[in-house]
Amino acid sequence: MNGMVRRGIGRGIGRDIGRDIGRDIGRAALCAALAFSLCCCGPSAGPERSVECAMQALARLDAVGLVHYLCAETAPPVDELRQSMAEARAQGARMELAEMRYELLEQDGDEARVRMTGLLKADHPSQGPSRERLDETVQLRLEDGRWKICGGLM
Repeated sequence: MNGMVRRGIGRGIGRDIGRDIGRDIGRAALCAALAFSLCCCGPSAGPERSVECAMQALARLDAVGLVHYLCAETAPPVDELRQSMAEARAQGARMELAEMRYELLEQDGDEARVRMTGLLKADHPSQGPSRERLDETVQLRLEDGRWKICGGLM
């Protein structure tokens, strides 16, 4: 009986340790991603970096992340955007950015223009895969200490 109890306890402890390690790895990955996001896409990011961060959020179908880079006057309601992106994720939609370049064309006070070029690869179960070559000029404005996209992103 003691052998059975010990084996049962041992399996439980191993499972607990595995779960704890997995949780710790998940926390570490989340902290690293947050640190990268704040460091590279934080309030001190320039206009071209803000466009890059917005595109990364779009590719992740991250509505909350994307809204941080959109002007208040032109941003869609966050709940609508969140719902739309959640539905796309649930249906298996995926996006990937490739060969992206962000070039500051002009910066005058609190306004800037950034040229964005690259490739957007998308795959949606109902629409199939697509590849779109991007060559867009994005208008930005400094709002609350952050560069935000005003108008269309693409």
